[in-house]
Amino acid sequence: MKTIDLAAKKQKIRAAFESLTIPPENLPLLRSAFAAVMSFDVRGTGTTPKKFVQGDDKCLDDLSFVERWATDLADFIQNEMHQSAIVAMHDWNMRDEISQKLRITADCASDAIKREETRLLDSDGKPITRPSKGGRPESARALALSTITADHYYQLTGEEPGMRNNAYAPLCKVYGPFYDLLKAVFEALDVKGNPEHYGRLAAIARKK
Repeated sequence: MKTIDLAAKKQKIRAAFESLTIPPENLPLLRSAFAAVMSFDVRGTGTTPKKFVQGDDKCLDDLSFVERWATDLADFIQNEMHQSAIVAMHDWNMRDEISQKLRITADCASDAIKREETRLLDSDGKPITRPSKGGRPESARALALSTITADHYYQLTGEEPGMRNNAYAPLCKVYGPFYDLLKAVFEALDVKGNPEHYGRLAAIARKK
């Protein structure tokens, strides 16, 4: 896919968001939606190497680890780190700045735990057994970008993101405002992946 410059990326993504039907009261949210997509990290392939791919059984353990250690490290930096160590790092203001980011990370992990417990555990708190998925691993980057875009699409329009199919078009062509937005975002940021596929995954995830 052809790489486009930053100004062109901004113009393409801004135009895609502004083409949506947005109620007047939601227009102030446009700036944060645009900023969230433009600041998305698109470095690397976005596909997790095979040796790092783990099943769902590792998900809650990893999230709990992140929540616990991010909180503990924030507490240490803010309350226990000695002045000499702070001075040695040449950044007197780092305590508040870093500890705040760590607490945001801990909160994100905590929210993710709640969502994943609903997805992975049954009403008795026991793991739900799912068949193993074969084939090529999903692109974590494409899925994350689709999820972020889907969330902002809902906040802006008040409608759940979804794909529409034109049964009369060749190959049952996909269309719709969410698809058009996501396709433009993928192209502008040069993200590899099928926007239809990842858009559907993001839409399904919102319903869980």
